[in-house]
Amino acid sequence: MRTMSPTSSGHPFWAVALTVLGACSSVPAHEPSEVVRQHLEAVRKGDERLALSYLTEEGQGRAPTLLAPASVPPSATVHEVERAARWSGERELAVVRTKDGWRIARGVLALYSVESAEGALFALARALEAHDFARVHELIPTEARAFGGVAELKEKIDGHPAWMALAAAISAGKVGWVTREATQAEATIAVGGAEHRVLLKRAEGGWKVFDVLPRSGYLEPR
Repeated sequence: MRTMSPTSSGHPFWAVALTVLGACSSVPAHEPSEVVRQHLEAVRKGDERLALSYLTEEGQGRAPTLLAPASVPPSATVHEVERAARWSGERELAVVRTKDGWRIARGVLALYSVESAEGALFALARALEAHDFARVHELIPTEARAFGGVAELKEKIDGHPAWMALAAAISAGKVGWVTREATQAEATIAVGGAEHRVLLKRAEGGWKVFDVLPRSGYLEPR
């Protein structure tokens, strides 16, 4: 959640340096939403040093221009919607609060093995159904990633009828195998009344989804 103004005007160097150096004076806040509330209260009171102390070192280093006190939203409107954790220091998992308590919402799909063609195929279906496009991006060959990142991939296939139908068919077990060799495999998927094919190849980092046929439906705009 950003609380800085998007304006381009900044503080003189020494003003920023001094507020950063004095950033240890805040009272610890133990919940994410409380951090934001205390930050807003400090801005409202005009205590710039205290307000900046609630930012990370990275955030402080950007020399932010704080909101004008009159523009600060009410602290009561602040509520936590999600927090993040890391798996072994590498993979970020989004953890959200639900009616049943804290649950992992995104990122966990990367923990599923792709050490088999079957694993990669079902990982693709799960990732599409969970709208985890970072995971989908990981399942395509490295050379194909040069044509676009996660955002571009999401824009092209998020909610696309052909991709969602493919995912549903895979999850339903409507899968047959033409070949399953040591480094490549070809699966047939019964999608509606048609037979689609997914070509997979083993590469560094596990099995990848090399191609989906026929391409026409998957390449058409939503």
